[in-house]
Amino acid sequence: MMFLGVVRTHNRGLPKDIIQKEGKNKNECRELRGTTKAAFLQGDDTTPKLLSCSIYDTKPVHLITSANTDIKWVVKNKKCGTRTKNNMNKFNL
Repeated sequence: MMFLGVVRTHNRGLPKDIIQKEGKNKNECRELRGTTKAAFLQGDDTTPKLLSCSIYDTKPVHLITSANTDIKWVVKNKKCGTRTKNNMNKFNL
């Protein structure tokens, strides 16, 4: 059986290392946006390759899955234009 879904953080079996707290003000939320944490559970025969991760968008989102076989970080380059300066800038995502 495989599963994938969003998880509440309180008493739901999520590792404490990946739980992100919500920012206290707008500046702190802007700084935290894009923060990603992940953890793999290894050595447990009942739930092999259990992956937990958290992503900070406007608020922290916590996910848990057993459907993934691996995890890797990929940097994407995107071009974004500005109307005021009429030029294209590259952004790393």
